[in-house]
Amino acid sequence: MGFNERLNSMKNYLVVMLVWVACAMSAIAQENTVIHKHFSKQYTLNFRVNEASVDHKYMDNGSTIDALIEDLRALNSKADTTMDSLLIVASASPEGPAALNNRLSIQRSENIKSILLNINPELKPEIIKIESRPADWDALLKAVEEDTSIPHRDTLLAVLTDPDIEHSDA
Repeated sequence: MGFNERLNSMKNYLVVMLVWVACAMSAIAQENTVIHKHFSKQYTLNFRVNEASVDHKYMDNGSTIDALIEDLRALNSKADTTMDSLLIVASASPEGPAALNNRLSIQRSENIKSILLNINPELKPEIIKIESRPADWDALLKAVEEDTSIPHRDTLLAVLTDPDIEHSDA
């Protein structure tokens, strides 16, 4: 398989949506004292190239969504806990055009927000925050680091880790 084919196949792994459940929770203790707790966990959903819809059958998405639902239900079931924020971070692979990556990352975040609201009616839409990262250079670096069979891997790693090279969304 040539380098371009390999890179295209990597896109399936690099086009990632991160769903962070970063919940700042308030637990009410005796005498109405508020105790703040923080729960943070990362869930990664994978998307097909140039797609924004969540495919439950694609890669590990089904089990990831199941784990996310289970964790949200566990948090909601605690009588002394109120979820006051949830952050969805969506991204796209950096090799695509900036305008497309921006549109994809926004659509992906909106789609996962809709799913979360549909499966968890107790979730308040106003606590969900969305962050768009049109080019996820960190995910690309991680994928290249983990796959030792990528042609010219050392060169790619050198470029991706060179502090003098700016990796932007544009």
